[in-house]
Amino acid sequence: MHHSSTDESRVRIERDTELILGVDIGGTKVAAGLVDGQGVIREQSRTPMVSAGDPAEGLSSVSAAIDALFSHSGESPEFGAIGICAPGPLNPLTGVIINPPNLPIWQNYPLADELRKLYKVNVRIDNDANAAALAEAKWGAGRGYRNIFYATIGTGVGTGILFDGKIYHGRTGAAGEGGHIGVDIHGPICNCGKRGCIETMAAGPAIARRARQKISAFPRSLLKEMSGGDPQTVTSRRSTWGRTHDFHGTRRRAKNALCHASKEKPPNGAVAM
Repeated sequence: MHHSSTDESRVRIERDTELILGVDIGGTKVAAGLVDGQGVIREQSRTPMVSAGDPAEGLSSVSAAIDALFSHSGESPEFGAIGICAPGPLNPLTGVIINPPNLPIWQNYPLADELRKLYKVNVRIDNDANAAALAEAKWGAGRGYRNIFYATIGTGVGTGILFDGKIYHGRTGAAGEGGHIGVDIHGPICNCGKRGCIETMAAGPAIARRARQKISAFPRSLLKEMSGGDPQTVTSRRSTWGRTHDFHGTRRRAKNALCHASKEKPPNGAVAM
C-alpha cells in the first residue's frame, strides 16, 4: 500500500515521544507546532487570537491552535512539554501573563496553570522575543555566539537579550522590553500608557498608520496609487512598498534607538533584526 510523504511524516509524529509542543501567541494570531529535538517542525497550525473580552476566550484560542495540530487523526501524539511564547510583560517563573498592551484580554492571568490543567504536561512561558532570541542562538543566525541582541517587529516591537547563551530576564522578568523605550516625547500614546514608544512608531500597525497619514502630504506617491486613493486600504505590508518619505527614516531611528539602549555591542555578540 502506497503512503504519501505526508502520511509517513504523520506516522513518525505518532511514534515519536520526544516531541515538544511550541505555541507562539501574538496580538492577532496563535501559531502552534510540534518540534523535535533538532528544532524541526513536524506539524504546524495557525488560528486567530481573541485579544479582548473574557480571559477564557483567549485560552480557547490557544487550545484551538494546539488541537488543530491533531485534527488529522483521532488520537494525539505524545509530547513531553509545552513551550509558550507570548507578549510581555509576563513572569516566566510563575507562568503568569501580567498586562501585555497588545493582549489586554489577559491581566495577571495564570496561563501556564490553565494549560497544565488541559494537557497534563509541564508548561513553560516566556516573552516572545526572548524565545525567538534563544531559537536563533540554537538553530539560526546566532549559532556560535554567546551574547545576542534580538529584535522583532509585528503587532508590537519586541527585543530579547542573551548573555552567555542564557536569556537575561532581569529582576522582574521584563528585561529587554525594547518596544517600550521612548524615542519621541511628542509621539503617539502607546497602549502601555507612555508617549512615543518605539512600538508606536515602527510596529506593523504604526507603520500602516503613519503611511496613511503621509498620503495626503504626498498626493503623487506610489502608495496612493496602489491604494486606489483610499488611505484606509493601506496596511503595513503594502506601505513597505510605497515611496513615502518617512518609512525608512522611522525604521532607521528605531534600530538606532534599540542599539543605543543596549549601550554597546557585547563581546562576541550578534545582532538580529
